[in-house]
Amino acid sequence: MIYQEFLPAPPLRRYIRMYARLEGGHHGSQPFREITPPYLCKGLMFYYRQDQPIRVANGKVDFDLPWGFVLTQALKPTNWTISGPFGVFAILFQPGQFRWFFPFPTAEFQDKVIRFDELHAYGLPRLHERIALASTFAERIRLANRYLEARLSRLEPVSDPTDRFVHRLFTQLDQPVSRLQSDLGLSERHFRRKFRRDIGLSPKQYQMLLRFSVGFHLLQSGQYDRFTDIAYACGYFDQSEYIAAFRRFTQATPTEYLQQQAELAEAISWKEESTQLPSILT
Repeated sequence: MIYQEFLPAPPLRRYIRMYARLEGGHHGSQPFREITPPYLCKGLMFYYRQDQPIRVANGKVDFDLPWGFVLTQALKPTNWTISGPFGVFAILFQPGQFRWFFPFPTAEFQDKVIRFDELHAYGLPRLHERIALASTFAERIRLANRYLEARLSRLEPVSDPTDRFVHRLFTQLDQPVSRLQSDLGLSERHFRRKFRRDIGLSPKQYQMLLRFSVGFHLLQSGQYDRFTDIAYACGYFDQSEYIAAFRRFTQATPTEYLQQQAELAEAISWKEESTQLPSILT
């Protein structure tokens, strides 16, 4: 598989983590199947090649992927079945920043996708058409930059309690949610509703997914030799809690996962949700 990452235009980098290209699959080959873990970020996915339908299932949905869709928040691992060549261009947002460009609640779409043809008001079907027809990746990046900069010019993003809480989660993995949201100027109930509306998950769910994501990155990096050290680095109480969380999000223990042939996850180094902190939060 081919995987590449590209930086967005400088004015967009506080909000857009990266653009990405992923290509793979072969004619006449056996269907490729893999399970990938949940992901923390939201994104826009633009397929420009899909010779055969790509099937995804996660226990909540089981369907062929549309050619263009919003990648929403996920808590479940995804089963992929790829039967032929494909190519996709992705726009991946910094944690919590998707809402400034697309201010609609996404909680109801957890572990699902939103088709672009459901979002005509945002011009996504037209953007997808132009990206699919582009002859080079440089042109796809220019199209994405222009679209996002135009949307940004009509918005006034500001750091708010949701952003401050996300910042604390990234920098204080071992702290309980109740302590991290204690002085945000909102009641616990009000903040919980606001966060779910902004992010699509509850504060506790987001923390669970963040801890897992950081741990997954550390496991792939080979930085630690012992699971206990990974557990402590991610804010888990002990190794048993880390392994239980890992199994919940991947359907495997860390040892089992490392032994599996994980071509798709390895191709993209499934660690975009590492400890990188968006600059809007620092």
